[in-house]
Amino acid sequence: MNDNYESQPLTAISRGETVESLHRGHIAVMDGDGLTAHLGDPRVVTYMRSCAKPFQAMAFIEGGISEKFNLNDREIAAMCASHYAEDFHLEAVLSILEKAGVTVKDLLCGDVYSMKDEVASMQVRAGLKPGPLFNDCSGKHAGYLAFCVHRGLTVRNYTSIYHPVHRPVIELIGRFCEIDPKFIQTGVDGCSLPTFALPLESIARAFMRLADHERLPSSDRDSAARIYRAMTSHPEMVAGSGGFCTEIMKATSGRMVAKVGAEGVYAIGVRDAGIGLAVKVEDGAFRALWPSVVELLLQLDLIGKEELRRLNNFHTMAVLNDRGSVVGEVRPRFKVIRR
Repeated sequence: MNDNYESQPLTAISRGETVESLHRGHIAVMDGDGLTAHLGDPRVVTYMRSCAKPFQAMAFIEGGISEKFNLNDREIAAMCASHYAEDFHLEAVLSILEKAGVTVKDLLCGDVYSMKDEVASMQVRAGLKPGPLFNDCSGKHAGYLAFCVHRGLTVRNYTSIYHPVHRPVIELIGRFCEIDPKFIQTGVDGCSLPTFALPLESIARAFMRLADHERLPSSDRDSAARIYRAMTSHPEMVAGSGGFCTEIMKATSGRMVAKVGAEGVYAIGVRDAGIGLAVKVEDGAFRALWPSVVELLLQLDLIGKEELRRLNNFHTMAVLNDRGSVVGEVRPRFKVIRR
């Protein structure tokens, strides 16, 4: 087998009969024995971005915040979310803050409107101002604040990499990715918290372990099971109405835990197959990400006809002109290499 570790075409954008754009990228698929399928370079290093959220929340669950503040599964799922700031998301985040004894003013994620255009438009029409509660990462930040309160740490400047709240997070990510934490590079995420640069195959391994949590050591098993249950039982909390993460977990009825990250990163853990997969679109384009992920699940025989039917709008997408007419399509264009 001639493995080509250059990025490979993932998705083609056609106009009429002609392909006018290609998005390239990388794929890694891991099971308990290692790399089982790939495309491009499975060892390419990329930031996890929001794919890290389930593991950040898991560190706080292991630290005892669920028992301390009596958090329910919807609130736990909101901590793992890149949410649309719909009413049910805001209620969950506000509940976490109230239970922890902090306020919206303590959130350091940045003042924005919803990341979903329709919700943002409603917020503008309602006369609302941009705020940190509407930030898609406000649930994650609420978890950080709750952990600070629980541990008796200052909530001031909790986004700084030098704040002690990050130590258990980096240690847990190192365990799940099987990388020494001291070798994990960090950057600043869009929401101002640290984000973690890792090989794509390590991200896939972490999601494999999250999904196949029954095989984990007892120290991680219960917290991983709680995160998995929260996300798959309340997928609407993880993205929102019509969101890809929400729809893929709904379509697969809890068999998969799925999470998007900014700049074209996606990761899934598949419980019954005991595998994890991670995709990185090289140029960060989301229009290439959704078709690539659905196509990968299809090629690996991880979804059936009914599940594909429910996800078909993400598998191929229409290209529209300014009048709303269909003039082309976005379609996956790759064949994953199996080991």
